[in-house]
Amino acid sequence: MIARALPVLALLITTLATACSCPSLTTMALRNGAYRIDEDIVALTDGEYRHPVMEDSAMERVVTLTDIVEKGDLDGRGGDDAAVILIDDPGGSGTFYHLAVLFRHDDVYENVATEFLGDRIQVQSVVIDDMTHGITVHALVRNEGDAMAVTPEVQVAMRYMVVGGRISPVRQSVPTPIGNSR
Repeated sequence: MIARALPVLALLITTLATACSCPSLTTMALRNGAYRIDEDIVALTDGEYRHPVMEDSAMERVVTLTDIVEKGDLDGRGGDDAAVILIDDPGGSGTFYHLAVLFRHDDVYENVATEFLGDRIQVQSVVIDDMTHGITVHALVRNEGDAMAVTPEVQVAMRYMVVGGRISPVRQSVPTPIGNSR
């Protein structure tokens, strides 16, 4: 009986840990919310999370909420859901960008899913389509095979839907250098 209750308890703790009980999704609520990145729950304080990479280490993992925030209807309930961009700098050479989705259920906002977007890319904007409940992330990336030191110059539109508590890619535009179109 205890073995069956543990997964339910873990789900409840995860849901509570990534939820924000607030009447509206304010900038302050987002900057002090909790988000799931991979298997970790990071609780932001004033838009930032800092944690030593290892015990007694000067290197820190830093997760930052960007100013890119889009509100709209993502679950078809007409609510004020949101999509935000998080930057995860785990203390190494990478700087990882993530799309985090928050659903509103009554007066509680929950980070229902987070999706890795890329390493050292440049996210320009996020758009929520209230009709399709889809998310489009406009970003600059590198051509396949380019070194990470190359400045991202290829404009893409990454499209996603939230299905079954997961962010699923819908379609990505063909990468094209800025100024060109296909």
